[in-house]
Amino acid sequence: MLRVSVSADGAPLEVDVAQTSGFPSLDSAALSAVRQWRFVPATQAGRPVAAIADVPVRFRIDN
Repeated sequence: MLRVSVSADGAPLEVDVAQTSGFPSLDSAALSAVRQWRFVPATQAGRPVAAIADVPVRFRIDN
């Protein structure tokens, strides 16, 4: 689970591990991936605003 501070334009400003996967390499991969994402920003009175969201990241390992 990652905690993401999202700007009013949908960019991730700060990304931290809220709950570890138990594997540092997976946590690092999740952080790297989410830092590249774009989000739909929260709105207040119809206007985009900065907000904080908890984002679950699921891993699937294929052979």
